[in-house]
Amino acid sequence: MSETDIFVSYSKEDRAKARLVAHCLEREGFHVWWDVELQSGESFDLIIERHLAEAKAVVVLWSPRSVSSRWVRAEASNADRAGKLAPVIIEPCVRPIIFELLHTIDLSHWDGDISDPTWQNFLLDLHRTVQKGANGSGQADQTSHAPGVHPSRSAFPAFSDPHKNAVSDHNETWEATQFSILPKAKQECVHYLQLIVDGRVERQFPVNPLGSDIGRITPADITLSDKQVSRRHCRIEQNGDELLVVDLGSTNGTFIDGVRVSDKTTLPVGSTLMIGACRLVHKLLTPVDS
Repeated sequence: MSETDIFVSYSKEDRAKARLVAHCLEREGFHVWWDVELQSGESFDLIIERHLAEAKAVVVLWSPRSVSSRWVRAEASNADRAGKLAPVIIEPCVRPIIFELLHTIDLSHWDGDISDPTWQNFLLDLHRTVQKGANGSGQADQTSHAPGVHPSRSAFPAFSDPHKNAVSDHNETWEATQFSILPKAKQECVHYLQLIVDGRVERQFPVNPLGSDIGRITPADITLSDKQVSRRHCRIEQNGDELLVVDLGSTNGTFIDGVRVSDKTTLPVGSTLMIGACRLVHKLLTPVDS
């Protein structure tokens, strides 16, 4: 079994949203392990404990259901002590007070759009956290603290926290939870398409190693709000270390460095992809660079 990079903890009642998170992470190139793969007779708690200990980052999905789960709280506390907690709000809630001061990303608005800026920032920071854990620098802070003081050791110190209210009842009942475990992404560098507006990077889109469709509206993986962009405009495919572009019969065409794409065409690093009036530059970045 592959060494665990990311452990995702959530309440079983939030499985639909957790499934969406796991699915989108899978589309970004991660292999997702679900608890349904556990075999009958296996020791559930021991398997969970092993993966929790192995993980380089632990994503906790906070909701009104998960904050009442002692399982989720316990896993979050374990991850916080280890300095690898990556908390996410999937629905507005009053989080456990011990996690009130931790910076937490708010994905309560997120509907699965992988081009959403908040999702992209989450993904980039998650890559950094996993890399930090792989380098052995994700250990918990061992500095002594005054009794009752719980230092913030969130793996995501850069996130702003829109939810500053936190009081909770500690008399929760035990419940079963569902887990996803996301083994390590195989590539250290990630292909990105940077949307350039007025000479500046306005947005950047990670390219799914399994392929990304570009269009004006969903279900395109990368959506561009431009009337010159077709609903299904083109597709980006990854072949080894290269990106390939395929036009999907768009009305206004797809261009690489000013040349219209007619067949499957290589998109070199640093080249410009023009889709309608949108200028996208191909970059190959490490998690730190991105």
